[in-house]
Amino acid sequence: MHRLFRGERRGWLVPAFLGVAGLVLAGVFMSNVIDEYDARAILRARGQQVTATVTEVTEYSRSNESLEVRATLPDGQLVDVDFAESNQLGAKVGQLVQVTIDPNDIRTSMPPTS
Repeated sequence: MHRLFRGERRGWLVPAFLGVAGLVLAGVFMSNVIDEYDARAILRARGQQVTATVTEVTEYSRSNESLEVRATLPDGQLVDVDFAESNQLGAKVGQLVQVTIDPNDIRTSMPPTS
């Protein structure tokens, strides 16, 4: 009977672990959503639209269209831009693209929202 009780005590570990793991994943997801919202708010407030030249495609979709690119700004700085939700999907190396950047921090960039 002692073995039966010992087995029942450990039975709660798996559901507890899964619950904690679920909460951690939900927290990470919400953190990413909040960061994205903050970045978009900054770009709406002080973003500037510039024309950049695609220098590298860093991620492709299943249909082989570019989702994320690295582009060179007119001043020579590089910026990574995610076109996944943009009408500029499928940009190719050498192509000119419109990018909205934060002049205070060019790491915050996105395609124009129009």
